[in-house]
Amino acid sequence: MKDLRMFARLTKVNEVRHEVTGVLAEEAPDKSGEIFDYESSKPFFKAWNAEFEKATEGRSLGNVREMHQPVAIGKFVRVEYDDAAKQIVVTAKIVDGRAWQKVTEGVYTGFSIGGKYVKSWRDGEYVRYTAEPNEGSLVDNPCMYGAHFSAIKADGTTELRKFLATSEQAKETGAHMNADQSTPDLTKFAQIEAVRKLSKRVEEQDSEIAVLSKTVENLTALLEKLLAEPEAPKLAANAVAVSKEEDRGAASHAKRADDPISLIKQSHGQPRWGYA
Repeated sequence: MKDLRMFARLTKVNEVRHEVTGVLAEEAPDKSGEIFDYESSKPFFKAWNAEFEKATEGRSLGNVREMHQPVAIGKFVRVEYDDAAKQIVVTAKIVDGRAWQKVTEGVYTGFSIGGKYVKSWRDGEYVRYTAEPNEGSLVDNPCMYGAHFSAIKADGTTELRKFLATSEQAKETGAHMNADQSTPDLTKFAQIEAVRKLSKRVEEQDSEIAVLSKTVENLTALLEKLLAEPEAPKLAANAVAVSKEEDRGAASHAKRADDPISLIKQSHGQPRWGYA
């Protein structure tokens, strides 16, 4: 069964406390045509929270990673289960300085659950599923349902910021980037990431081609050796050279020896005597 990846938006960034708040999961259709089933998934999320709460003596309610990489950058400090809205709203404290900068600069736009599908079933035109989490990550995936989040700045003021919508969302809603140049163009980040991944793949393919080329070279050398002209046969170590006359005489003698009449004549001409 495939791994679970579900993206949800950030709603608030607290620059004073280095905390981000957002929807970790909600019962709504996502981009892949799937629906998170809140009721059946809730016990698995609560078990995940309880496991970390016990392990950390209440200091953490879940592990926070970066782009689903095996690197911890923070912890969930609040988890709220909104049964009416069928949402799981979380607040994460980010302790990694590099990751926090990406949050404040608008590089990371939401949370993503990492885990597995417990079960899934058809629900009309969608596929509904039960999720079991094992981590939550900050990700750069564009927001699914909204492009705004509030930022509580270091001086205590609150500022409304925008994330960059996808081109399709921009056409539908007329969304556009905030004039504040401190908010980066996420499309460019996505393009850079795509180029980086493509370059890595090209390097991997170059390495594979080099290995294959070496294999072909070795096989070609072996084939050329097998197809080479064989060496002339060597004389046996005990072979004796004879002249043509000796060779003809030996052949004539062999012929006479095989002739029955010659054998009879030979026996009468040279009788053998013996005693019983």
